[in-house]
Amino acid sequence: MNKTYSNQLKDFAKNNLQVHFADITVLEEAFTHSSYLNEHKYQCLSSNERLEFLGDAVINLAVAEELFIKYPDQNEGGLSKMRSLLINGSTLATVAKNPKVVLQEWLQKNRRILPEYKVAREIGKDPHKTFEIHVSVSGKVEGIGTGHSKIDAERQAAQSAIVKLSIVI
Repeated sequence: MNKTYSNQLKDFAKNNLQVHFADITVLEEAFTHSSYLNEHKYQCLSSNERLEFLGDAVINLAVAEELFIKYPDQNEGGLSKMRSLLINGSTLATVAKNPKVVLQEWLQKNRRILPEYKVAREIGKDPHKTFEIHVSVSGKVEGIGTGHSKIDAERQAAQSAIVKLSIVI
């Protein structure tokens, strides 16, 4: 991959995920689909399929362990059915693509309060404006997010709060 793309990935991971990659090639691999490699055979890259395989195994293990502990009287067949329902693509996408819902549901369940989102800053002019959103819990800022739309900035702020509050989904 070219250096510009590598730098963009590195910046994305640092700014949006609060993750630093010592080896950027792992991040590049995570974002490289096998169809891209078919069209760019000259590049020395690996597709994300090996990482996907590993990720699937980790998710399977984590869900299986949780179900095994939570349902000690359930047989193997019942546990397998529950695991399949939990790890199907649409269930995981719903949980992973919406941190605002995750944060709100956790706060309602555990603290009986709602998060509050506020625009802290607007940087630049339309159509290139960037929003900085703060999400507060009981008046304390727990997450900050930025984005080119308020919704994107709110999602990032919620994700930041989820990490800061150590919320486990």
